[in-house]
Amino acid sequence: MKKINEKTIGKLLIAAGILFCVIVLAASFLAIRNLRADYLNLTQLDLSEDTSATISYDDRLYASMGAGIEIDHNDNDNESRLADFIENSLRSVDTRILSCGILYVMMFVTVFAFPLYIKFGRNRKKHVLITAGCVFLSYAFFLAAVYLMFLAFRIPFYFPQRIQWLLIAVALTAVTGGSCFLAWLLRMIRYKKITAVLAIPLVFLLFILSASFEGQLFSPQTVDSFAFVADMEEGVFDEDYEGEVYYDSEKNVLVLNGKEYEPEQIENPDSLHGAGRIGAYAFELLDPYSGNGLFLIYEAAEITVEPIFLILYTLKALAWIILPLCIQRKRKAPQTSPAET
Repeated sequence: MKKINEKTIGKLLIAAGILFCVIVLAASFLAIRNLRADYLNLTQLDLSEDTSATISYDDRLYASMGAGIEIDHNDNDNESRLADFIENSLRSVDTRILSCGILYVMMFVTVFAFPLYIKFGRNRKKHVLITAGCVFLSYAFFLAAVYLMFLAFRIPFYFPQRIQWLLIAVALTAVTGGSCFLAWLLRMIRYKKITAVLAIPLVFLLFILSASFEGQLFSPQTVDSFAFVADMEEGVFDEDYEGEVYYDSEKNVLVLNGKEYEPEQIENPDSLHGAGRIGAYAFELLDPYSGNGLFLIYEAAEITVEPIFLILYTLKALAWIILPLCIQRKRKAPQTSPAET
């Protein structure tokens, strides 16, 4: 009865995984189709008069973004400005798709974790290697499917640059480490079916927490501030201020009535400090999936991660790939009856 239940749950999870894959591909197809309409509208803008346009991508799952442009027909460089806007917008869309694709692959492999255990769980090496291969092959399939959709709709697709490929590789390695940990957990613990089902929402929750912590850990700990100027001149930042005040971006100074003020450094409210920072590092160390959001925070918030942390995340993920290859649950020795002795 136990084997029947396991097989039934395995089949249900296989069906759920396939359904999830279909939903992601269908959502991507519809989002790219809508993107084509915005793209065509931009390429056909009449630059001889004032106009505006937007371009957006929304798969209704996790990948969503948009941008807009306003054209003044009196400007001389409108054609090059529009061309740059189209290219930069499509590059942003493509990186958003690829970063969210890592999340989709992670959830797909998590759903398939129990079926993979049923099929390959008796051979730990094969189980780990197939789990790892499933991550990278699934992402390659997603990337190929999206690229073919862009080709079908005749929209330029811009592949990532070197640093982006590196972040994708680190994030996918982190997903692989977490997936191999889950595969090992299913072999080691007793309540496998419950664990396999609960892992699906739990892995997504870990992703949300880890991406949030990573964004706060790698944001600058201090930022420029001109708030002290308000103490020097009352109402300086009010709309009805009668004096001269403006920000000079080239010098990074605030000009107030002809005098320049350099910014002071204050704590960044978007960065973690003190005990919160230590706790976030501890969470990142203990979470088998941590590092899976590095490409997402780089793309969405333009946060740069130092190379040493990329190396540490990769080493941690490799440890969770290698350890399940080495650790095996001890089997109880068969008991003999008194008659046999």
